[in-house]
Amino acid sequence: MDGRNGKWVNVDYTNRILEESVALSCGPMTNDANTSGQNNLSPFLPATGGQYERNITSSTSSILSNASSSIQVVVSEPVKQGEGINSYISYKISTTTTRPQFSKRSFSVVRRYSDFVWIHTHINAMYPGVVVPPLPEKLLVGRFSPEFIESRRRALQVFLQRCCLHPELQHSQHLITFLEASEDQLQQFRKDPRHAAPNAQRGVLFQWLDETVSTISSTLIPPTLNLPKTPADLEVDEMVLYIEGLEPIMTGLHKHAHGLTKRAREIADGLFEFGVSFTLLGKSEEILSLQEGLNEIGHCLDRLSILAAEHAEREALHFEEPIFDYIRLVGAVKAALQKRNDKQKKRFCRNY
Repeated sequence: MDGRNGKWVNVDYTNRILEESVALSCGPMTNDANTSGQNNLSPFLPATGGQYERNITSSTSSILSNASSSIQVVVSEPVKQGEGINSYISYKISTTTTRPQFSKRSFSVVRRYSDFVWIHTHINAMYPGVVVPPLPEKLLVGRFSPEFIESRRRALQVFLQRCCLHPELQHSQHLITFLEASEDQLQQFRKDPRHAAPNAQRGVLFQWLDETVSTISSTLIPPTLNLPKTPADLEVDEMVLYIEGLEPIMTGLHKHAHGLTKRAREIADGLFEFGVSFTLLGKSEEILSLQEGLNEIGHCLDRLSILAAEHAEREALHFEEPIFDYIRLVGAVKAALQKRNDKQKKRFCRNY
């Protein structure tokens, strides 16, 4: 936070790292103009002006450069497995690394979306003070469409890359096992109670007690109660205000971006249909010169429809998708701040 103007800003300090060192196959991560929030592992960094922001970016990049250049993670080859209600999409995860915590330098595994949910849940439980990178949402309708599968693949790759670049999460044994272990080894690891999430280790009774305490604290402690504030609390309050103001702005921006992308696709479809009409009209004409002219207009409109469709897809990939990813990041920050707030309420109830 800037001591002179008291403002928080976002600094995308991993953009250059990911561009130079991590093998990416997804467009949003490589577009300089649209990735201001796409690769940001820590949404909040202090700022006191443009030069200071550049200094922060430079120093942070140098700190993380060795870590980022020592591992590359690529999610590829989505394949539909099974039939009917039991069908799902599997993904190949290829890792190349020189980090000592891995037993091999290059390896590949196959994982499904539920495996990603498992690793995300356990990282959230074992690192309560960390803004855990978000996962793409689960979709019940249209989950096997090529567009959705490719969009999810890109989002899953971004999730793993952010985890591997994070100074704390990269050392998680759950993450290492997820990337390196075979299917049988992963299932054994998941069944081992020693690797269960902290809440699962405590049992159902203690989980119920925690939920009860949280409910009572939310009921008995009025929202307007002024609890004692530490300097850290004041900074967190500023973060909360910033996030609460940012979320509706990003949601509205994504709504309009989606509308623009949808309109661009409709224009491409309209040009194609327009071209077909001219081509058919040309075939119905008996005058050769008129027939050739109408056919040429039809072919020209066909080419324009292809260009318009390509433009619409690039717009969705490089503009709409990064905005939606930023909304996910805002949700992850809100979840981390809410966990801190819940812990404070529990401590207040125990003390008073």
